[in-house]
Amino acid sequence: MLSVENISKYYTIKDPVTGKHRPFWALREVSFELEKGACIGLTGVNGAGKSTLLKIISRIVTPTSGQVRTYGSVVPLLELGAGFHDELTGRENAYIYSSLIGIKRKELRQKLDDIVDLAGVGLFLDTKVRGYSNGMKMRLAFSIASHLKPDILLADEILAVGDEDFQKLCLQKILELKNEGTSIIMVQHNRELIEKLCDRTIVLKKAD
Repeated sequence: MLSVENISKYYTIKDPVTGKHRPFWALREVSFELEKGACIGLTGVNGAGKSTLLKIISRIVTPTSGQVRTYGSVVPLLELGAGFHDELTGRENAYIYSSLIGIKRKELRQKLDDIVDLAGVGLFLDTKVRGYSNGMKMRLAFSIASHLKPDILLADEILAVGDEDFQKLCLQKILELKNEGTSIIMVQHNRELIEKLCDRTIVLKKAD
């Protein structure tokens, strides 16, 4: 389903003390494979490159070296609600956001009631998103993305945002997707959740 082969990524940063530019390695020679229906937990200290790795797999960031091979559809849940426009309604944003992650309008129409029910924003669906709380935006974005049922799901700390009810919904939906054959890579620090959801864990260390 997915193969990560010797991925490295560095940026050139300016030293705040000396003023000189130097390379900063976000990742160095990371390799692993993800099988169909498997769930891998990514953990490690802040700055170890977990989010960078997910962005490389999502084709948002280009690696300095190495390559990623993916087979099937990939849906990244990295910045929930980042594609929403404050001056549009929840319904309008649902159609725009779904198109960005590969859901056709016909498919969204068929699933919209279930999406709204999971997100719990039915009363506000036709009001402008500028009046939504961050939690409402996150719930709506997650609900849209999870209803796509991708081959590969990339989740960056999804179970660490929102209130307790939202976290339970996320957990339930992720378990459903896994049972239906979706392969999952999730950044997670909660050991209990890792043991519950993940088949194995990859610990990243700072490369610099």
